[in-house]
Amino acid sequence: MHEEVRTSVLGGEVASRGVPVAQLVIGGAGVLAGVVAMVMIGGLFGLGVAAAVVIAALGSTLNLFNDESLAGIAAHRCSTWWRRRDGRHIWLTPGDPALGIAPDPDYGDPAVDPGWTFPPALGACEPIDLAGTGLDDLFILWHHNPGERSYFQIIMSVQGQAEGLRSNERWAQNQAAYSESVLNAAARDTVFTRSLQLVLRVVPADLDPHEQWLEREVAKLPPDRAAQLEPAIVSYGHLIDDARPLSEEPYSYLSIAIPENGRLMAEASRIARSKNATAEGGVAQVIRDEAARIQRALQSAGFGRVDVLGEQRACAVMRAMINPSFALDRHQGAGWRNWIPTFFGGHDSVLVRASTDPDRRDEYWHTRVGVIPPSKIPPVQLGPAWLTPLLSRVEPDPGDPGDGLPPSPTMRTIAVRMDLVPARIARAATKRHATNDAAKAIELQQKGQISDGSEEVLSSSSARRREDLKAGTGYHGVIWSMAVAVTGRDADDLDRACDRVTAAAGDSAIPEIRWCTDDHDIALFWTLPLGRGLARTKFTRN
Repeated sequence: MHEEVRTSVLGGEVASRGVPVAQLVIGGAGVLAGVVAMVMIGGLFGLGVAAAVVIAALGSTLNLFNDESLAGIAAHRCSTWWRRRDGRHIWLTPGDPALGIAPDPDYGDPAVDPGWTFPPALGACEPIDLAGTGLDDLFILWHHNPGERSYFQIIMSVQGQAEGLRSNERWAQNQAAYSESVLNAAARDTVFTRSLQLVLRVVPADLDPHEQWLEREVAKLPPDRAAQLEPAIVSYGHLIDDARPLSEEPYSYLSIAIPENGRLMAEASRIARSKNATAEGGVAQVIRDEAARIQRALQSAGFGRVDVLGEQRACAVMRAMINPSFALDRHQGAGWRNWIPTFFGGHDSVLVRASTDPDRRDEYWHTRVGVIPPSKIPPVQLGPAWLTPLLSRVEPDPGDPGDGLPPSPTMRTIAVRMDLVPARIARAATKRHATNDAAKAIELQQKGQISDGSEEVLSSSSARRREDLKAGTGYHGVIWSMAVAVTGRDADDLDRACDRVTAAAGDSAIPEIRWCTDDHDIALFWTLPLGRGLARTKFTRN
């Protein structure tokens, strides 16, 4: 049976509908310059001062250099200098003496170690103490950073969907089920979830079990039989060697963010009173119910097995995302006090020390992080599998025999943060946009002018959202951001990997990845399942 394939348009806002801030600043600077020239100073000197003010305003507000202004560039350089002076780009792991995990070789050295309890980029974040609540297995993080809304967060592992031989119609069915069962249900006013973060981590597949199986089976054979099968055994070994550079394994995770607001705390207090429990126990009960609802929704949408991660598994996942020397599914010994490996933030990448072994102190993983500007995605219709080239079709690295690097798949993380906007708020914004677009069209018609096409794109975008958000459709709004982290075995390997990821992103209708120069150690935490990567907006304050 043929199903309609629903398309998405993610880059419809090609221009601002209001007065840009830069124009307001330039206009204010012009008025100030006129007052200075005509009233306060006068003469040629006054005109010179006025010209200097206007030039400074233009240079500070117009995005002339890679979508950045001179003021923005100067502020970023000052911030980078200040961070590096304080050592906020460095973190040395203290290890875990209780588990016999050795500290970093430079830990405690005042010449290297800035002495942070946790990396400054992590911010104010710690797990809730649930001991004695009956929900001890839950791992709930509380984020409470100045200037942003506090929220609770929990991490799930998602089996995901097998690619295989699936038609666009089949992909569309799963996409519609995810939109209706998960996103739209989570955006309702009656639930507490307000943000979701999808994280995909792609690493080389572990083929060692195949070799170990072959060794065990050969050991069981009589010597004469093993000699007869030697060509087949050698051929199987060659097949594993040939497949290793092309074999990659994806892992999917979902982070749920629940804001700490009055409604949540009132419900938690009610539950705590009814069960004679602590306030932490009431909060944990609410979050557990939210997680269970989303877990059922994901499973019914065809996303396979969904597990809520405890402390060990969640910390092991985040540790392995930063340091690929660890496996994502090997969680023994991982905990909140030891999951962050040693790293040094640099200009082009963040260097992560591969091991705390003093003999391997010079071995580093190199990671570069970039963000996808939503405004850079062209306003074209995108099908349900539009991101597939970036997710699963990045070319492997051919290796570098001169440096002893064998061929390997491209290690990468793709994180998408979605802030859900209730329909009543999204409809109000869409109504304003549609009104502005209609007024602009009438204005151009009355003046007899022909637009450059931007107005038509904006008008079609607001009309499309207006149709989707009609009362009774069940759809809500969403604000999204995307970040990509690419890991290489050395600096050259990282450059090659970023080129391949950029090419795959181009095939996915993403024309630009904006690399976070000087800020990779900060942006690295945006790609972890911590619910980061999107600033608070007026649509997502409630």
